[in-house]
Amino acid sequence: MKKEKVTIEDLVIMNKASHDSILYRVVTNITENLRSKDVSDKMIEKFIIQFIKDTIDRKSTRLNSSHVALSRMP
Repeated sequence: MKKEKVTIEDLVIMNKASHDSILYRVVTNITENLRSKDVSDKMIEKFIIQFIKDTIDRKSTRLNSSHVALSRMP
C-alpha cells in the first residue's frame, strides 16, 4: 500500500479543523450549561461572541509572540 505524503498545508488544514471542532464543542457545552440555569438567549449570545473574540485574539497574540523572525540573508 502506497503512503501519501502529508504537506505542511495539509497539517495546517487539519489543525484548523481540529481547533474549530474543539471550539464548537466548548461553545455548545457553555450554551447548554447557561440555558440550564435560565440565562436569556440574548445574554448567552453576548457571552459566546465575546468568548470567541477573546479566544481568537489570545491565539493570535500567542502565535505572534512565539515566532522568531528568520532571515535567509546574513
